[in-house]
Amino acid sequence: MFLTNKGTSEWGELFAMSILSVIPVLIVFVIFQRHLVEGIATQGRKG
Repeated sequence: MFLTNKGTSEWGELFAMSILSVIPVLIVFVIFQRHLVEGIATQGRKG
């Protein structure tokens, strides 16, 4: 549990969980960053 009997939070565990949930998103962003930027850059050009 993230809350102790005294009602305080275990900040270390909460921080670790948040980091673990962000890492996959960052990995996907880094892999597809080039395609994303190219798509945005070519969006303004029409044919």
